[in-house]
Amino acid sequence: MSVDPFRSNPPGERLGRPLLTVLLRRIWVVAAVTAAVTGLAIAYSFLQTPVYQATTRVFVTLGALSPQTYVQGLVPMESEKELAESFAVTTLAARSLRTAEKPLELLGNLDVGVSPNTQILVFNYSAPDPVSAQEGSRIFAESYLEYRRVTYIQTLLASARTIRQQAADLEGQLQDVRADLDDAKTRNDRFALRAQAKALADEIGILRNREAEMRPSDELATGHIVEPPRRPTAPVSPSLRWNALLGLIMGLALGSGGALVRERLDQRIVDTDELEELSGAPLLGAIPNLGRKKPVLPTLDAPHSEIAEAYRILRERVSLVAFRREVGTILITSAVESEGKSTVAANLAIALRQVGKKVTLVSADLRKPRLEELFKVPNHRGLSDVLFGYLSTEAVLTPASFNGSKAFGNSETTTSSPPAHPAWWGPAAEKGSLNLMASGPLPANPAELLASSKIAAVIDQLRRRSDYVIIDGPPLLPVADALTMAYYCDGVILVTDGTRTTGPQVTQARRLLKQVHATIIGVVLNRFDKRNGVIDAYGYAPFTQPPAPKPEDRFERI
Repeated sequence: MSVDPFRSNPPGERLGRPLLTVLLRRIWVVAAVTAAVTGLAIAYSFLQTPVYQATTRVFVTLGALSPQTYVQGLVPMESEKELAESFAVTTLAARSLRTAEKPLELLGNLDVGVSPNTQILVFNYSAPDPVSAQEGSRIFAESYLEYRRVTYIQTLLASARTIRQQAADLEGQLQDVRADLDDAKTRNDRFALRAQAKALADEIGILRNREAEMRPSDELATGHIVEPPRRPTAPVSPSLRWNALLGLIMGLALGSGGALVRERLDQRIVDTDELEELSGAPLLGAIPNLGRKKPVLPTLDAPHSEIAEAYRILRERVSLVAFRREVGTILITSAVESEGKSTVAANLAIALRQVGKKVTLVSADLRKPRLEELFKVPNHRGLSDVLFGYLSTEAVLTPASFNGSKAFGNSETTTSSPPAHPAWWGPAAEKGSLNLMASGPLPANPAELLASSKIAAVIDQLRRRSDYVIIDGPPLLPVADALTMAYYCDGVILVTDGTRTTGPQVTQARRLLKQVHATIIGVVLNRFDKRNGVIDAYGYAPFTQPPAPKPEDRFERI
């Protein structure tokens, strides 16, 4: 299945990257969301009213005349749990607590449980202060026992009344039998009536004994407290530790999700493979993003730095491509402005000069020229004068030379001996040269001026006198100035910014260059983040930085 090279964001491409790579690139999103959620959880914990909980354990029996004599048998504990949470017990507890809360409100503070495989009820009562929690747990347990005792006594009394009634009925029968016994005529009748009277008397005695057993006493017990409540010393809610941990977990989850969503929606090009696929050209160089500490011309001001090494790698790859494709004139442009194309062009030109190449650097951005500011040279004359026919090509070139420990030079300076060079330039540097063609006075019609046939003649003249002609052109998307120069140049290097260039911008720039049949020989990823997978060159430790040169005319120090 082929991939459309002009598609700016192939489906699933970003989400198909290793999760760890995505999270590391979006670590600030994960950290911010995690910190926010954790902070909210901690703040919520401090704003919540603390809740204390006390526990009372009650051993439940079927009923006994005293705590030492229990009735054998298993108690249906689930039924007892329902009874402990009933409205009747809660009403009894509310009276003892003497609180303004209604019984149903108190019931919301109670949690009754059953210890597994036991006849023990656990009364957990929550309150905003330790004393209320302890008192509530104790009173609910006592109210449950009291209600159960009263209910049991009522059951005993009802049973006693039934037995008493049965005994009274039997006594009536006994009186009738005794009356018949007095009237009996025969011996057999008297014997039978005496036996019947004895049986009734025995049964009445049994009933009287049972009635006596049913009589409740002050020591009647249906259970007792085996573990009284203790006054809690710490709140059970809110738990700062658990809330913070939960906030941390939720924050990491939400932050990771946010990072993945942002990665999916972010169309900036930060991956070298993606850049090569969208541009249809190989990566020639990746210039690291060092922030404000990065020198503007590291190849000149900080030659032993990491970024200077990146430009030397760019130089070698450009030299190899130029040798294979016979490329001499190179337009360096970008999709939009402020992507670092002028800085790349200047450092590439210096790097080529350092290995003995004859280089001409052209400031061809006739709207916002930048090279003159980088090298601190005047912009009184330049490319626009040549295109208008006011001056010749040779008249607007500013050469650079190096003599001793201080660099100086201009179009009027000559030397009778080969220029000296710093040790870090290499012995071939004395054979090279670097000339700058400034943009000159800015014209009112830069697009028409660069579209004229004279630009081809200027490029051809510069090519005959140089090994490389490096042209710093305007961006492609905002203006049409660079397209004509791209057609006349041997190759185009497209510079992208790893912090802001998007896939659609690179795709559109490639379309425009294809329309004028320009050749993209490579791309440069400027200001790239090293966490995105680009490997440092060999991992060598940096050399000792020599003393920085004095801040004089930079172009004269080349």
